[in-house]
Amino acid sequence: MYRINVVGSSGSGKSSLSRKLAKLLDAPYFEMDKLFWCGNWQEVEDKKFIEGIKTSVSHDSWVLDGNYNRTREVKWKNATHIIWVDYSFTRTLYQSLKRSTQRIISQEPHWEGTECKETFIRTYLNKNTSILWWMITNYKHNRRRYLDLLKNGNEFNVPVIHLQSPEQTKNFLENCTSILKDTHRK
Repeated sequence: MYRINVVGSSGSGKSSLSRKLAKLLDAPYFEMDKLFWCGNWQEVEDKKFIEGIKTSVSHDSWVLDGNYNRTREVKWKNATHIIWVDYSFTRTLYQSLKRSTQRIISQEPHWEGTECKETFIRTYLNKNTSILWWMITNYKHNRRRYLDLLKNGNEFNVPVIHLQSPEQTKNFLENCTSILKDTHRK
């Protein structure tokens, strides 16, 4: 039984890894951004957001992707693992650019049931709404926060698995059950 929070910078591949991991572990997958964003890029009220997370992590097993530092107490209280996807800035920027461009062209909403779609102006020209700008300006801050987590641990004693390359991620997925068992929170 695993309760895993996958964290990392926007565009790092958290959601892709989380979906694959949830499937391998036969665990429900929850995306924090989907809980946070209502239709047409409107933020949900914080109380409703926290309740959504509490409901998600009430299952016996789960894979939850997303940072939202203010939710640590809710999501890490009973977590068995934190997985940090920590690719280089260049790779993460490339992945973000590729993903955003594909979403602009396809006009697929980010999350089913929302009208949260990327546009050229929103993504490339508006610092207030750009997911790319968010990634660029928050990459170092998030990295420092998670490096501190690796160095000093966390108040819940949740082990952190640090993935620094697509090769490490591929190896982790191929061997996830044994790696997770070896690092399971006591």
